[in-house]
Amino acid sequence: MRLTVIGCGYVGLVTGACLAEAGHEVICTDVDTKRIASLQAGEVPIYEEHLDHVLRSTRKARRISFTTDAGEAIRAGEAIFICVGTPPKDDGDADLSAIDHVARQIREEARSPKLVIEKSTVPVGTGIEVRRVLGESQGGQKIKFRVASNPEFLREGTAVYDFFHPDRIVVGVDDEESAAQLRAIYKPILERTFYCPVHGGKCAAEHGVQFVETTINSAELIKHASNSFLALKISYANVIADLCEKMG
Repeated sequence: MRLTVIGCGYVGLVTGACLAEAGHEVICTDVDTKRIASLQAGEVPIYEEHLDHVLRSTRKARRISFTTDAGEAIRAGEAIFICVGTPPKDDGDADLSAIDHVARQIREEARSPKLVIEKSTVPVGTGIEVRRVLGESQGGQKIKFRVASNPEFLREGTAVYDFFHPDRIVVGVDDEESAAQLRAIYKPILERTFYCPVHGGKCAAEHGVQFVETTINSAELIKHASNSFLALKISYANVIADLCEKMG
């Protein structure tokens, strides 16, 4: 499947590279011209175990490419992953200006139906707002856009391993067509038919991969709940460690 990844930061780069390794044709775009130039030259701007190997192999196989031309990337993909940053503003709320900008770009540049997938961590309700923006009139065009949420659960340092060996893949959708397309995107991982760059070949699942279908709002909330639970576990471990120190 032809896929587009908008945003070549940590999440976008890992997502694009791993989807290409799984067999898809991926085009990645970013507004950072220096980052794109580095990636086009074969340089990896972040360190993540196995990522350099994955990018080398997928570039050699011509399954991944990089461009600063967002319009070209948007028109090329059947499905588009939004992986732009949502940093906190001064008041603590997420800055969704990049998400809004990308949604408007997709609306303006697309020439055929698209599945638009938010991968970024966003407040609940963002996907619904993205769908509203995509649905606004644009020069009389009647292009069908579908929106989905597909949060990531990657750990820094083991992101490539985590992508290929997830315990769950969460998708928030409003229609069966979107669910089926996302299932097709992740089919190599669900059925373990991909070449695993971590183990150097095909590898059996250590456990069954759950493909969780829910609503867009629920998928967005699941991501926040997961982050909160992880923070809670870390805090609890620190409290117990302090207690152990005091008890000798």
